[in-house]
Amino acid sequence: HGMGLGHVMPMNETKLMEPVLTTLFDGPRNDDIQGCQFLYGDRVEDNDDIGHATQLGTASSGMTVDLLAVERPADRDWFLIEIPVGSTLSVRAEPVGEAYFVGAQGGPPPRLRDNRRINDLRISAYQSDGVTFIGSSNSAGVGFPETLGSIARPTNGVISLKIDVSTIAEDIQRYRLVFSLETATSTFVPNTLTMLLGNITSGNLGSLQRSDDNRLKVQPAGRAPFEFEVTSQSTILNPTTMVFGFEGSSSSNSILRRISLFDYDANAWVVIDSSQGPMIEQTFEFNLTNPGRFVSSTGQMKARLFCDQNGPVLAFPWETSTDFLFWRMGQ
Repeated sequence: HGMGLGHVMPMNETKLMEPVLTTLFDGPRNDDIQGCQFLYGDRVEDNDDIGHATQLGTASSGMTVDLLAVERPADRDWFLIEIPVGSTLSVRAEPVGEAYFVGAQGGPPPRLRDNRRINDLRISAYQSDGVTFIGSSNSAGVGFPETLGSIARPTNGVISLKIDVSTIAEDIQRYRLVFSLETATSTFVPNTLTMLLGNITSGNLGSLQRSDDNRLKVQPAGRAPFEFEVTSQSTILNPTTMVFGFEGSSSSNSILRRISLFDYDANAWVVIDSSQGPMIEQTFEFNLTNPGRFVSSTGQMKARLFCDQNGPVLAFPWETSTDFLFWRMGQ
């Protein structure tokens, strides 16, 4: 009672403030916690503006901040958190509570209450100044977690988060924050194109730099295969992950496609894929092990695309179309 809470019903040994002592648990339960937070705020009050934001330190995957609440629709909870170098951040605001019957002792009969479904949580992310908007999430609905993902690390590493509600029930919405990290990636496209065998019939270097249906089309010279080489320049010299991507098609399913990357450690070309070229345009992504070997000390990367007929072709000369080539890397 010293906290300002009265007795509650029913007496089913699930709440600290029931009229009769229970020894089934020790300390406040869900209903008691929400009562205290409604009267006095959660454990990190007063963080209602960016100037009083709660410092959460450096984010890590699985990091959880519990015992939080938006006590009323006018409440705002502000937090500052640092995103580690090489990562992007996802934050999830999860409603906390349960469905149970509750009512005041001596009052009307207890009614069903689900304190996970009081107000609709909303997440907003800003730069550390609390003004420069990054993004928000408020689409899941009342009682469901909200997730704001792929928040990039800013120059100073720190972002601010505002948690509030978009609905107007004059009641408390409990929640927790759960953080996860993903490897930040950068995408690099070809900056040179060299034909080694065969002829370009349409398109150019720019055709390979984005997925836009502006395709580089190549045919063999006579019955010979064709091959072209591209280079790119990476700003990441020691990647921890690398995906090489190819988007394209062939005029026949009897065309062998071979993709090779240059290994600067071994000073040799490495075949990363050898397969039949599809007649319908598709995107293929190849995850590469030990990716640092495919980047020179100056950041250069090289790839080759080789195609040759290995079966009957209905129409000659056959042709391949390449719409996009890329390296996607994490550090």
